[in-house]
Amino acid sequence: MFLYGIEKLSNSLRAAAGSSLNALLASLTVNRFAGVATGIVVTAIVQSSSLTMVLVVGFVSAGLMTMRQSIGVIMGANIGTTLTIHVAAFQVTESAWLLIAVGFAMSALGRQEPLKHVGAVLLGLGLLFLALTQMTAAASPLREYPLFTELMKGIEQPLLGALVGAVFTAIVQSSSATSGLVIALAMQGAIALPAGLALMLGGNLGSCATAMLAGWGRPAAARQAALVHVLFNAFGVLAWIGFLPQLAWFVESLSNDLSRQIANAHTLFNVANTLVLIWLVGPLARLAEWWIPAEKVGVKPLAEPKYLDATLMGTPSLALERAKMELSHLGELVQAMLERAPKAVFTGAGDELRKTADRDQSVDELYLAIVEYCRGLARSELTAVETGKLEVIISAASYLESVADIVATNLVTQGMQRVEHQVQISPATHVQLNKLFEVASLALRDGLQSLLDDNLVLARDVVDRKEQFNGLMDSAYGRIRQRLLSGDPRRLPTFQVEVDLVHLVQRIFYFARRTARLVLRDDNA
Repeated sequence: MFLYGIEKLSNSLRAAAGSSLNALLASLTVNRFAGVATGIVVTAIVQSSSLTMVLVVGFVSAGLMTMRQSIGVIMGANIGTTLTIHVAAFQVTESAWLLIAVGFAMSALGRQEPLKHVGAVLLGLGLLFLALTQMTAAASPLREYPLFTELMKGIEQPLLGALVGAVFTAIVQSSSATSGLVIALAMQGAIALPAGLALMLGGNLGSCATAMLAGWGRPAAARQAALVHVLFNAFGVLAWIGFLPQLAWFVESLSNDLSRQIANAHTLFNVANTLVLIWLVGPLARLAEWWIPAEKVGVKPLAEPKYLDATLMGTPSLALERAKMELSHLGELVQAMLERAPKAVFTGAGDELRKTADRDQSVDELYLAIVEYCRGLARSELTAVETGKLEVIISAASYLESVADIVATNLVTQGMQRVEHQVQISPATHVQLNKLFEVASLALRDGLQSLLDDNLVLARDVVDRKEQFNGLMDSAYGRIRQRLLSGDPRRLPTFQVEVDLVHLVQRIFYFARRTARLVLRDDNA
């Protein structure tokens, strides 16, 4: 129940925070101190240093953050995770049922999303307190159980206690669970301060297991970030392991309550480590880079997703941003096809046309990756706003894939017809067709950009270009019809190719406007 309470609280806080997590993580590039502050705040929101590390590894893996920029966040995450144990140590467990009742009522009966999120936060907090009450009650008989008391005396030995704490935390994948158990034992007097401190130190080290798993199989920079987390926590544990008596004396002077002493020691341990090691970011980074050398730079396949990260499924606001970034990547591939198409279709030989068509495979593979990612995200708990964003991303990806199909199938087919029938497009018609291509291609680029930036002005501008495009299209059709009436017996095959080309470019422009309309769908567009 304690683990479920933490998960419920974490998910609800993340949903309430929404896109603000993106703004917080974007601030990492300022300096190491901003990174520490961001790590503290993000971990306080998601209620898990392990989850923060998973997010950091994902950002480094996608190239959105360098390994060195991540170090400050890693340090801040260790401080932020101490919030849970402070909340538990306040011994406000008698309010558990009230929080559960109020939280359930707000989340079940609330009509507005923010109210539902707040209710879910209170519900998660109530479950956490209720579980802590149950653990505390269950720990009471252990005080008189000889085997347990002897075990606790053994754990008072720093190295053994740290080892037990590390193994337990690695198994349950949550340092907060270790904190809750230690506090529950402390409330019943079933554990002494030295044993509690040793377990807490080990819990910090055990929390690295999740980061190491998240970095497995990722690029070198992501694995280096996970290694920095291990090094930071390991250095801290080794530095403090011989000074636990002094740490115990200090926290005893601050409070007479054992649970508060353990909570204060946990925070003091992580703050002190950060204050010392924040000045050693460079050496830590160089040690990680030496331990895990960077891979040799190679050419990435065009179709390989750059930004999709399955570990972010539990944080929909971040996962949606990744999907949007991958949509931009898909747009780049389609734009590259459009830029290549006119020359290949109007004047290129068969080989050049086939190379243009072959690019559609990369687009199809990336499109399917985005759709599959969005399908997985749709199974998460999304707000109404997040669901709307997901639908927009899927629709835009579908439009881009349709444009690629028009180029690879229809336009290339017309190019092949031109080659087979030795059709010669006149220079004047060639200029008009090129102009149509330029307008349609620019409209698609601007339409996608308006969606990525949520730019209503640019989206409206793209939609309003219809009159300009229709004017160019009518002019092209007029010229093509005039040339059909000439005495050249070979005009009919040329007429068919030219008319079909104009129609296909019109379809591309149609999808460009539909992409822009996705931005304006709530604006009566």
